[in-house]
Amino acid sequence: MCYVIVTGRSLLWSLLSLVALMAVFSALITPKWIVGPPKTKDTQNGTELYTPTAGIFNRCTMLFNRIHCANFNIDGLATDSNVFPGCWKASLFFLALGLSVMALTVFAALLGCCWAFYSAAIGVALTFVCAILSAQAEKSTASDKVQDKMNEGKTLICLA
Repeated sequence: MCYVIVTGRSLLWSLLSLVALMAVFSALITPKWIVGPPKTKDTQNGTELYTPTAGIFNRCTMLFNRIHCANFNIDGLATDSNVFPGCWKASLFFLALGLSVMALTVFAALLGCCWAFYSAAIGVALTFVCAILSAQAEKSTASDKVQDKMNEGKTLICLA
C-alpha cells in the first residue's frame, strides 16, 4: 500500500517554493534592477519627468517622446559585450538556471501531493500515446524511400 502524507509543514514548503519561484521569475523580467536619476525631457506639451531603469536583460528609457521598456539583448547571449556585458550575461544565465531548478522543485512538490492513482493514470495514457506513435514510426521506416537509401549502402537514414 502506498500512502501520501501531507502535513502542514510539507504544504507550507510547497507553497513557499511556489511563491519563491514566482518572485525570482518576476525579478528576472523586471526592468527595475538599477534606477537612474530622474531626468526631464522637453516635449511638445512642455517638460516631462521620467526615470530611466535597467534590469538584467531589459531597460526603460525615453524614446520619441514616450517611455519605452524593451530588451536590449537583441541577440541574446551573443549580443556584443559593449551592449550586454559579460557579467550581465552570466547573471542572466545563472538566474535562469536557478529558476529552472526551482521550477523542477515546485513541479516535484506538486506531484508529491498526488495520489499514486493519478501517476498511474498519466502513465497509462502516455503508454497509449506511445503505442499510436510506434505504429506511425513503423510505417515510416518501411517506406520505399528508406529501402532506396538502404540499397545505396547508407547506414544512417534520416527522413522528414
